[in-house]
Formats: sequence, C-alpha cells, structure tokens
Amino acid sequence: MIDNSPIIQLNAAVALAESGECLPAIKKVLGLKKLLEKYRHYYTALAGLYFKNGQYNNSKRYYQLALEKTNNQNERVFICKRIYECQQLAK
Repeated sequence: MIDNSPIIQLNAAVALAESGECLPAIKKVLGLKKLLEKYRHYYTALAGLYFKNGQYNNSKRYYQLALEKTNNQNERVFICKRIYECQQLAK
C-alpha cells in the first residue's frame, strides 16, 4: 500500500517542482495548508517553491512564517539568509 500522507504529498509536490513544474507544485502545496499548517516545514517548502519560481515577495512572506515556527538555530540562519535574498531579488 502506498502512503499518501500529507507529508508524502508535500514531498511529491517538491519533486514535481524540481522537474520544472513549479506552478502546479505550488497549487498542490497550497491545497495541503489545512492539513499541514502546524508543520513548520510546510512554510519553508512553500517559500522555496515560490523562490524557485521567481515569486520573491510570496517567498519572503512564507519564509517569515517559517521563521516564526522554528526555534532551531540552523534553520533560523538559513531562513534569514533566504529572506535577505528575497528582499534583494524583489527589487
């Protein structure tokens, strides 16, 4: 039996984006919000998809949400760098 949990679906959407299908991947991830809104990596994954698709303002918004959801120092450093990159690229 194939596990079709929301986290598996999230990972499948990220893989879809890696194959060049960013917009369908973003739509799939947005559809998982109610199921994954407490899962901190949901926000980082969605931010990364928006970043990959060149939607830097959306990416920044979701990285900021991700930053609020983690206490892990390494994640916080990574996310802060991405927020800075988004600010620079959105100009």
